[in-house]
Amino acid sequence: MIQVIGENVCGMDPNARFEGGKVIYSKDLEFQVTASRKHWDGTHGDIAVQTNVEDQRSGVDVYAIRELGGEYH
Repeated sequence: MIQVIGENVCGMDPNARFEGGKVIYSKDLEFQVTASRKHWDGTHGDIAVQTNVEDQRSGVDVYAIRELGGEYH
């Protein structure tokens, strides 16, 4: 099963920090990824971070991969 984290998580996170228009920290996204990983067996399913145009522009995908241990598929 794929756990989908919906789009605009960082944009709606009041604690998110941006530098040069790019997200450098999001407490909400970090929490959602960490909580999902806590219950993941490492084999079946995975987590997907859904992004929209604004998320792409602000680098949410890059942040999730580099800072939260994601992979690009």
